[in-house]
Amino acid sequence: MPVINTTTLQQLVAIKQIGWISLDTNIFIACGKNIKKSPINDMQKISDKVGFVLSWITKEEVIKRYVAMNIDGVNKFKNGYKEIKWLLDDSACAQLDSVTLDLVFCIKNIFDSFCKKTSCDIYYPKSGIDIKEIFELYFNSIPPFEDSKNKKCEFPDAAMLVCLEQFAKEYNSNVLLLTCDKGCIEYARRSKHVFVLEGPLSNGKDLFLSTFNALFYNKYNLFIEKFKEY
Repeated sequence: MPVINTTTLQQLVAIKQIGWISLDTNIFIACGKNIKKSPINDMQKISDKVGFVLSWITKEEVIKRYVAMNIDGVNKFKNGYKEIKWLLDDSACAQLDSVTLDLVFCIKNIFDSFCKKTSCDIYYPKSGIDIKEIFELYFNSIPPFEDSKNKKCEFPDAAMLVCLEQFAKEYNSNVLLLTCDKGCIEYARRSKHVFVLEGPLSNGKDLFLSTFNALFYNKYNLFIEKFKEY
């Protein structure tokens, strides 16, 4: 039942039982629509303690959500420029008219830069995703799938979790998944390799910050030294 608190997390990281941290899409979204100013960029500050991995599914979902969160701003900009369109030449108008398409391209580039900055490993199983396992979870209503009419919406979460399981086995190291999704948390209760944090999970940003603080500040470093001595 790998549902742990931050103290246990510190212990498991110290003895290398947890070597990686991954984030669910809801954590990115909770930290704001501007990834350049997101606290998640601070993952680079704890790279000496744990690795940072995302499933390729999570990457695609996050990019899609960032585009959706910023599209209104782009549209407002486009509507605003129409008032002064008569001042612009045809080339400038064509560029502004294509901003919506460029938004996807820009978000992808920004996210790739974020991954490089934080040394984030985007993981895709060499042998592909175990589709059989995903459908077994689905047809048996096993978390993250729930016995409800909307359980088909959980396929991305299921694919992410199966991906992380395969990653953990391939790298022989457990993964802490930061998530506020109840289905993912329930999945972790029966997992051997994917851990989650216990406690109130209503705020993804607070969950990230509490995890980061537990691993970054001097209090953690003192704890590690004492734990190693013990």
